[in-house]
Amino acid sequence: MRVKIMKNISKTVLFIILLVTMLLACTSCKWDDAETRPTSVETHEETDEDGNTYTVTYEYVDSTNRTGMEPGFYKAVIVAGGVFLLMSAFFGYMLLGVKKFKDRCTVPVSATVVKIRASKYGNEYLRNRYLEYNGTYRYFYNNNSYESQNDYYGVRFFLGCELKEGDFTTIHIDSSDPYTLFDIFAKYHYNRLLYLTIFSLLAAIASFASYFFY
Repeated sequence: MRVKIMKNISKTVLFIILLVTMLLACTSCKWDDAETRPTSVETHEETDEDGNTYTVTYEYVDSTNRTGMEPGFYKAVIVAGGVFLLMSAFFGYMLLGVKKFKDRCTVPVSATVVKIRASKYGNEYLRNRYLEYNGTYRYFYNNNSYESQNDYYGVRFFLGCELKEGDFTTIHIDSSDPYTLFDIFAKYHYNRLLYLTIFSLLAAIASFASYFFY
């Protein structure tokens, strides 16, 4: 139940981020033309047929020597930077939760893989499947037998599941609560959140930097 709730929360937050992105893009990113400024100005006096003298000013614009980008570009990079920053904060918050869980599990124990579960993501009509895995383990600690799992699904760079039922592996448990464990799938889940946080943060920095350097 907890896994389903966390997945629903993640999907809801990502949907809100995408919705906010679309709204900001529609309301803020209007690709209007840049203000055209003259590159040179000439002023001289002319006389009409009645002998009246008046001043004429000519403004010349060199279209090949325009500086800066379109105003819409600056609006777009600010919006993109804000969205990436929001995504970085979201992934960072989730990463912090996994980090706290990881820090609790410091005792390594040998365990037997009892069961492997696969979680499917993607569009079934396009048959785009992305599998993540979660394991149940049986192990001994302080002469007591335990069988447990955690709530984290993970995979190593789309390479599939590295463990199968009956394999022996090393997991880390919480000494104060031996049923709490951190396994290789939780590690991959942690790494994925770390990469997403770093990527989103770098994208936000690049977006804001482009505002000042272009």
